[in-house]
Amino acid sequence: MTYEFTPADVRFLRSPAGVSAVAAVADLPLTSASYLADVATARRLVGEHAGPVLETVLLRRKAAAKVDSPDDWLFTDTALQQATPMPVARHRAARFAGLSVHDVTCSVGVDLAAIAEVGDHCVGSDLDEVRLAMAAHNVSAPLVRADALRPVTRDAVVFVDPARRDSAGRRRWHASDFVPPLDELATAYRGRDLAVKCAPGMDFAELPWDGEVELVSLDGQVREACLWTGAFAGPARRATVLRSGSPTWTVTSDEPDDCPVREVGEWLVDPDGAVVRAGLVRQYAARLGFGQLDERIAYLTGDAKPEGVRAFRVLEHGHYSEKSLRQTLRRRGVGRVEILVRGLDVDPNTLRPRLKLSGREPATVVLTRVGRTPTAYVCEPG
Repeated sequence: MTYEFTPADVRFLRSPAGVSAVAAVADLPLTSASYLADVATARRLVGEHAGPVLETVLLRRKAAAKVDSPDDWLFTDTALQQATPMPVARHRAARFAGLSVHDVTCSVGVDLAAIAEVGDHCVGSDLDEVRLAMAAHNVSAPLVRADALRPVTRDAVVFVDPARRDSAGRRRWHASDFVPPLDELATAYRGRDLAVKCAPGMDFAELPWDGEVELVSLDGQVREACLWTGAFAGPARRATVLRSGSPTWTVTSDEPDDCPVREVGEWLVDPDGAVVRAGLVRQYAARLGFGQLDERIAYLTGDAKPEGVRAFRVLEHGHYSEKSLRQTLRRRGVGRVEILVRGLDVDPNTLRPRLKLSGREPATVVLTRVGRTPTAYVCEPG
């Protein structure tokens, strides 16, 4: 079980004594093998504060993938799990540049910190006094304890990050199951520009307002959906792709979708998950000048490698069976294989050891169906 912080814990952690206590145990390994001994050491060094201090050290280590300078932050475990990675938070915050913004579910302040970098005036609020105290440490912005469904600002645009897990830790996928519920948010902030961070797997047909749904991925993983209303809303659907060290790009539902279904060409492209989840595969294909292998499958194909896009050169293809694929890979001397699957009930992690590969060459295998035919494409790695 994770440690449950109290307001007194947060006051201690923010004090000079708390900063020194965290520094005293920050270098402990805290591995599964050393944990009991490390706890004993921490108790010897910091006494009754060992619990919150150790939890803070562990959470800051995990937070390296979420925030800049995690050693300056305070978190709870649940708040860190739901926190937005900072590149995604900054991308979203860019639309708030120069505006007054109220983050009505600010938690420990990750999104608020990104908004405060560009907003003209920002305020955060939350009902959880522990998280609010942590936000006061993490972010230089006015904070108030308030219910998200009881507006305490008038003219500011509103950002909301509703809770998306129930008490058993299961994901919530329906608009009425978010906390606070999306329909109640729509009522509470009627007439105000609103941005709502949501789970990318929710049913967007349930939304209680018209606007834009933006799916955002970071380094190949779909991280969130953001629901934009009022003056913020643009096209009905947008996919935004963020990759470390590469320019950000987007595709929208306003773009042409004249994408043919065609025979496989020299190249295959597996669209980014944000494009797929946003339902913009055809628009993306049209931009590339590619077609689909099957109108219900997201794999795209074309005859020229698209610039700046990961693509796979097709070496051979045919009807898929495990036996025939094993024979093909052995004949080609393949020993390392990446397996991509859409439209077939195949688990790559289960299939890979059954292929019993022993060669030296790498390959990418794309498994899908064309019509009703299971098909395998053996490709050069992208």
